[in-house]
Amino acid sequence: MSREIEIEDGVIVGSDVHIMNGKIHIGEESIICSEVRTDGEGPLTIGKNCYVGQRTLINATEPVNMEDGVGIGSDSSIFTHGVWVSYLEGLPRKFAPVTIRKNVWVPPRCLILPGVTIGEDVILATGAVVTKDIPDRTFAGGIPAAVIRSVEELRDSVNSDEKDRRVREILGAFVGEIGQPTGSSAGQRELVSGVLFETQSRTNGWKYLIYYEPGQVSVETIRDLSSLKVRFDALAIVALLGFTEEARELLERKAPFEWFDLKSYVRKKSWTQLSLLLRDFFRGRYGVRFLLARD
Repeated sequence: MSREIEIEDGVIVGSDVHIMNGKIHIGEESIICSEVRTDGEGPLTIGKNCYVGQRTLINATEPVNMEDGVGIGSDSSIFTHGVWVSYLEGLPRKFAPVTIRKNVWVPPRCLILPGVTIGEDVILATGAVVTKDIPDRTFAGGIPAAVIRSVEELRDSVNSDEKDRRVREILGAFVGEIGQPTGSSAGQRELVSGVLFETQSRTNGWKYLIYYEPGQVSVETIRDLSSLKVRFDALAIVALLGFTEEARELLERKAPFEWFDLKSYVRKKSWTQLSLLLRDFFRGRYGVRFLLARD
């Protein structure tokens, strides 16, 4: 059977990925790491903002459906069939699809067996062997995997002030990671309603400016930032509560800024270096994923 592959925008595929036979669809902003192997005649669907780690094996003899935001850690395996010993002698065989619902985290060295559905927002423990369905929003582990507790019991309480603090922490770490912070207070400068983070890239010397707005970004804010753009090679806006409708229209129409909306988790459809660096830092270091804005 000839393979048919559909790949949406922003997908990253590593080296030595082996794809065999059936139809494959990979959603936008997903990452398929090196040495991933797929086989089987059934369809394999990987949603948006997914991650498949190194040396993962996906058998799609029957359909495999990974919904948006699913992460599969390195050296994990997904099987849709199990057969070797003789069915004619009364021994078992199983062919059945696998479904992994939205925002599931499957850490390294897990095994998912035929016929399993893993519910939304599930977190597995490393090395789990999943032989039966796992209900939504639970933490499960063991051999065979069983529910240990709810995901809510693992979650820290994060109010608006704490979320604001965490965004500032992330952006402060970012400017220190990619370059040498510039300006006062390790590259941070307070404005009337937000904070400017300045940094200069170690790799190419480019100067970046990131404006963080803990409220909602307005047209007036964008116009004020336009006067600063000439001093920097790129400028990005990170908005905790999103953008007003007029501000979003202005950004999409002509403002030469990158932007990240933390209310709807959408970013500008852009492949500039600053946009990709911020995307990868949010996603790779803090598990914060963005979809692409529609054209």
